[in-house]
Amino acid sequence: GGFVGVQQLEAALDVERGLVTRDGARRYGVVIGADGRVDQKATADLRRQMEGDRGDVELFDFGGTVEELKARCVADTNLEPPKTPVFQKWMTGGTSTGGSVQNGADARQRVGAD
Repeated sequence: GGFVGVQQLEAALDVERGLVTRDGARRYGVVIGADGRVDQKATADLRRQMEGDRGDVELFDFGGTVEELKARCVADTNLEPPKTPVFQKWMTGGTSTGGSVQNGADARQRVGAD
């Protein structure tokens, strides 16, 4: 009984199919019993242990700011960096008179739709 998550079920199927070993499934945090089923208690215990061993998880770092990435683009990829988009004033909330569009009704009024 109990809930078995999709990842746990996939790990059990992968072991059954011979794609990974029971030890391999443990590296993903899933304990497969001798009967080929997910051992839910042992899996929960293993995941708590793995979480404690891992420590705090930092946010993913793409390798610098956009400008730093663009500066390294040719060296890293042999491709020119992408051009920075230039948005039209209406896309950024500005108008041709320098004011800003406050809402849809304001925009319709400015173009004479009301």
